[in-house]
Amino acid sequence: MNNQKLYIYVEILNIFVQDHTRTYSLVELTDKVLPVLDIGYILTEKVAHQRANQAMVLDVLLLLDDEKIIVLDSNTDESFIHTQIFLRI
Repeated sequence: MNNQKLYIYVEILNIFVQDHTRTYSLVELTDKVLPVLDIGYILTEKVAHQRANQAMVLDVLLLLDDEKIIVLDSNTDESFIHTQIFLRI
């Protein structure tokens, strides 16, 4: 796992630990982990940057889902942490 994915992995776990009762959408997690600054972006650049960030976050969410740490609903792009995992953290 490269440094950027490791950073995203840790940040997502921190978000879930702060409020383990919540369900988060892909967009919410991306905005929290990799916010796109409004400085100097034209709209098309901002949208492209947001999509690239969402792809990186989704890769990590899929990994966390494979590891049974979170549940990722592929129909809604929402995820939540497994209660048993939260109790171990």
